[in-house]
Amino acid sequence: MPHSRGTTDRPSRRPATSEFARLVLDEDVPGQLADHLSARGIEATTVKAIRASLGLSQGQFEDDEVCEAIARQDSVLVTLNIRDYADHEFLVAIAEKYQISAVIVRIPKTEQRAGSSAKAIHDIVHRHAHKIAKMHHGEPVIASANRRGMRQRLVSEIVRERDGETAGRTVAPKPVPAVEAG
Repeated sequence: MPHSRGTTDRPSRRPATSEFARLVLDEDVPGQLADHLSARGIEATTVKAIRASLGLSQGQFEDDEVCEAIARQDSVLVTLNIRDYADHEFLVAIAEKYQISAVIVRIPKTEQRAGSSAKAIHDIVHRHAHKIAKMHHGEPVIASANRRGMRQRLVSEIVRERDGETAGRTVAPKPVPAVEAG
């Protein structure tokens, strides 16, 4: 999903109705992974399927509508953060606005270079699938998952840290270069 900073009100987060949330695979995550997760008993879908259910063609990018649809059901967005969410602040803003958790899958560079990205994504998501599916309870979380583990941070903690840094930061004036009289 490309960057979109709409101004719609934050949807109310539904109370968790089951132990596990639906995993929503972003467009940069192989779609067949949803079928593999479903075979393990983990509810999974893709952003592409959500977009189709909203009647949006592949060329139409309506992030607000898609995020609202994701937020209507207990869900966790799974992305690679290599294209659409390269701006970490954008991912935090989506999580905060729509009250959805997100997991950024980190693929080892050696596997990226070797062309093994799809297998690595599959392995990493499967390894952490049950942890990811439990991330929907309470406050939204941003997590990073790789082969070694998964690290989670509350979105409110990220926002507090960011706001504290910007509030306390003073910008020193840039020195004016000396101009020689000639």
